[in-house]
Amino acid sequence: MIPVLTLGDPRDLRLFQALRGLLAGKGPLLALGSREVWLPGGKTPFLLGDCGLVSQIWGNGLLAVKNCQLLPSSLYAQEGSLAVICSHHRESVELLARTGIQAVTCGLSPRDTVTFSSLEPGRGTVALQRPLRLPAFSLRAEPGEFPAAFPPQWDAYTVLCCGAVAALLGLAEDGMELREEE
Repeated sequence: MIPVLTLGDPRDLRLFQALRGLLAGKGPLLALGSREVWLPGGKTPFLLGDCGLVSQIWGNGLLAVKNCQLLPSSLYAQEGSLAVICSHHRESVELLARTGIQAVTCGLSPRDTVTFSSLEPGRGTVALQRPLRLPAFSLRAEPGEFPAAFPPQWDAYTVLCCGAVAALLGLAEDGMELREEE
């Protein structure tokens, strides 16, 4: 089972819901958040969880830090974890480096690991500019680009974070379509 955990304000479920929509139908998904859901399908099991503002995460996983969220200075996660984070939060990016967690920065700068090479309302091209690796689960993604469709009111970070997760999990080969939850 591949854990994908969101970190940040437990009242803000936008990223959790976007990731749940991304993973639904791509493999068996156990989603723990506002409610428990088991969605059958595919062959790779995913565990999606919203961890709120916890400071300790046991085990390896793929961490998605909610937009505008500073991480607690006491954060602990097992070495080998990978965290997708907004590049505007330099303090949190530096904290991740000190804890041995690989930081994958998302933003609109050419220095970010994940950015847009083109962007219009409701669609864009996500660019992965450096390789991503999560060795504990034998996951890797090589640099490249893929098209993304999304609700036009979504913020860039949510789309880019979903793009990083999709690329790492091998779900972006034919592009990525994100939708509002029904």
